[in-house]
Amino acid sequence: AGPKGGPWLSSHFRVIAHHIESVRTGFALAKALGRTLIIPEFECHCDRYWYPIVNTCRSPGAELNRPFKCTLDMLFPLQVWGHSSLQWREDSFLTSDKVPDEIKNSRQYINVVERSEYNNGAKEHTMPQYVSDKEAKELMEKYKDVRVLEMSSI
Repeated sequence: AGPKGGPWLSSHFRVIAHHIESVRTGFALAKALGRTLIIPEFECHCDRYWYPIVNTCRSPGAELNRPFKCTLDMLFPLQVWGHSSLQWREDSFLTSDKVPDEIKNSRQYINVVERSEYNNGAKEHTMPQYVSDKEAKELMEKYKDVRVLEMSSI
């Protein structure tokens, strides 16, 4: 028999590591630009039951189709975020009836590309990976009136 949790557990940890890195980078970029991060929807391969990931990758009695949409508290310490200076909204923010259309409809998609691709001419609505705060501000200045910047990958 394979490891507890089977192949789902190892793939879950790879996916979660990517999610965590994306949010960390997203917070850094949002802070540099003076914006609020809208946390994207994430998928998980294993369930959490209070704290630990259970050996079967499913909570007792759960009937999960995998992968499934993670709740943010499965991935991040939201109680800590609530007492920090981090500015963020959940992935459902832009579908909420409480959010004005002027925000929902003011969006620009930014394609994040490797620096070599950016340097070779892919500059319209793009940003290279791994930019400094200063460079991010300069590149995104032209979008200062756009309410939502949606990044392809960070």
